Formats: sequence, C-alpha cells, structure tokens
Amino acid sequence: MFKKRSSRSPKLAQEHIEHLKELVKAKENRKITRRELRKSLGLAYPHLARISLTTIGKALAKNLGMTYKKASARPLPASTAANKEHFKEAVQILAALALAGVEICFIDEYNINELDQKLYSWFPKGKNG
Repeated sequence: MFKKRSSRSPKLAQEHIEHLKELVKAKENRKITRRELRKSLGLAYPHLARISLTTIGKALAKNLGMTYKKASARPLPASTAANKEHFKEAVQILAALALAGVEICFIDEYNINELDQKLYSWFPKGKNG
C-alpha cells in the first residue's frame, strides 16, 4: 500500500567529490566541517541537501585521501607571566588612586569574535595540520 522510503543517503558522483575537493582545498575553508560541506553541497546540488555526514566523511577519507586531524592549537592561556605583571601594575595604580581619594569606575572588558576556533579539520593523509 505505502511505498517504503529508502533511508539510504544518496551516493556521491565524481562531480560531487570534485566539488568537495575544491571546497576543502580552498584557503578560506581551511577549517571546514562536514556540516558546512553538506550545506555547500546542498546549495550546489539540491538533491544532496540531506546527505549524511558519514557519507561526506567516507568520501573525503576514501576518495580524496584525507583525514580528520587537529588543525590548530588552542589559544594561549590568559594567565601568562606578562599578563600577571600587567595585573600587578594595575593593582598598584588602583591602590594609589584609592588612597588619593579618586573615585574609581570599573568597566569590564571582553573580546567578541564571531568566528569560532575550530580545532580539527580535514587534511591530506601524512601532512600536518
């Protein structure tokens, strides 16, 4: 009565694999994820919009000889020796200002970065990230 839907992910043709290769090799996409690759494939080839992440990973590993590895180091911790010295100097200045009767207003400062730091990415096998 009802036609059973196939739960299999569509297979990637050679042109799709070449498209993946171009995306991964591009410098601006150096740290691209499988989800981002799927989105790009879906825009270029609408029938691939729901392709599984596993299929994309297998295509990268088997057809393109790539592996998922650490791409960059985490940012340096804020508690470095230089930062500790700056903190000590700031405390001394604030203490002197407080003793002099100067009104102190504290403003919290932080850094906003819209780009997240991706720690892992796809690279050719045998090459460092």
